[in-house]
This record gives sequence, structure tokens and C-alpha cells, in this order.
Amino acid sequence: MRHFPGKWLSSGLFAQGAFSLVALLAVALAPPQSGGMILIPLTPHAARLVAKLALEGGASLSSNGPVPGSIIVVGDRDARIVPLLREGIVTLAASSKGCGSGWQST
Repeated sequence: MRHFPGKWLSSGLFAQGAFSLVALLAVALAPPQSGGMILIPLTPHAARLVAKLALEGGASLSSNGPVPGSIIVVGDRDARIVPLLREGIVTLAASSKGCGSGWQST
């Protein structure tokens, strides 16, 4: 049986392309050290806690996010990112273009 390098080459290129896409998305969506962030609850329980936990971490609430239950906050990423994640809340970078025009990063 004869093996063609094209099959392995195309699989390797696909994997490299997929890895590159994931890396670019991770960089683009990583929350900033300080500034506007979107908090996205992953469970109904997390949705009930999201505002309370954000305020406890010193963030200021800015507006509702584009995802149901999500909120836009302005604050310090390191203060609460791990406790938020433990409660089922994902923190991503927020931009005024992607999260509506109602928030200000002051």
C-alpha cells in the first residue's frame, strides 16, 4: 500500500491553523489587567451572583452585556477572576463595539 504525504501534510496544516485561530481568539478575548470586562454567567446560580461578586471585587457596574445574564464592569482583573470562575462566571475583554454603546471605561 502506498502512502501519500498530502494527507498528512493537510492534517498538519489543519491542526496548525486551528491552533493559530485558538491562540488569536485567546489573545483577543483575554480580559485586560484593568478596564472594561464582560462577566458571563454559565449557570442560573451564577447569574444570580454575578453583580454581587463583581461589586465585592471592587468593580463598578456599567451596563447589561449582550449575552442574557451578562454584565459589563470596569475594574481590576486580578482582584476577582479566580473566585468568579469558581462560581461559574467567565471574564472576557469588553469592547464598546462588541458590547453595545452604553458602557464607558472610566
